[in-house]
Amino acid sequence: MIPTFLAHELYLIFNPETELGRKTRALAPSISGIVHEIDIKSKWVTPFRWKEIINLLHVQSAKDLVNPTHPDFAKILGGKDFSERDLLEILYQNPQLVKGPIGVLENHAVLCEDAADILNLEHTPAAERDAFAS
Repeated sequence: MIPTFLAHELYLIFNPETELGRKTRALAPSISGIVHEIDIKSKWVTPFRWKEIINLLHVQSAKDLVNPTHPDFAKILGGKDFSERDLLEILYQNPQLVKGPIGVLENHAVLCEDAADILNLEHTPAAERDAFAS
């Protein structure tokens, strides 16, 4: 289970087996001196914590975090309707379905569909963000 999000510390929820996860992890220390790496393949992110992350991301539903192109998507979610509670449980049991790394700093979060998205958590100058964009 992941700890409570502490102020002034960056939490990176990611899959280190993916290229996007590794690239995002490489950029994370430029945001904060303290980076808590949360490997979603080995640490449980509870439904309660997923709900907290969804609120910080300002998205409508857990479904907004799901990658519809993931190979497991059709098997697990394809063509079915789920309640929000069910979707949170699905993320808990199948974190590989998340679109990309999620960074949490202070009361803000960002879903990284590109590694440079992590830089949006800090007041990083646009020129620096652009330099890391792919």
